[in-house]
Amino acid sequence: MQCNLGLSEYVLLPSKELGLGFFRINKDWRLVAILGLDGDGDPSDVKAWSDCGRATKLATVALLPVLLERLAAMAEAQAAHAEATLAAIPDVEAIPF
Repeated sequence: MQCNLGLSEYVLLPSKELGLGFFRINKDWRLVAILGLDGDGDPSDVKAWSDCGRATKLATVALLPVLLERLAAMAEAQAAHAEATLAAIPDVEAIPF
């Protein structure tokens, strides 16, 4: 399945030691496990979720519904912005040449 939203997001477990995200890895958008955070609290160590071990998958899979809700909300906001921008553009056929 391919999902080209162009949106990145992540959710952390309450312990903030692990999380689940949707990021671009190389050229592909992937579901990823967040394995570490940098000094600012941003993900610094990510690994494709499909490449993770069973323990990491079991620890993070419960975050999937929250992650999907956030991505859906972001996509809806992006679509609404695009529609508003499109509505602000005058009809090309109405412009006299």
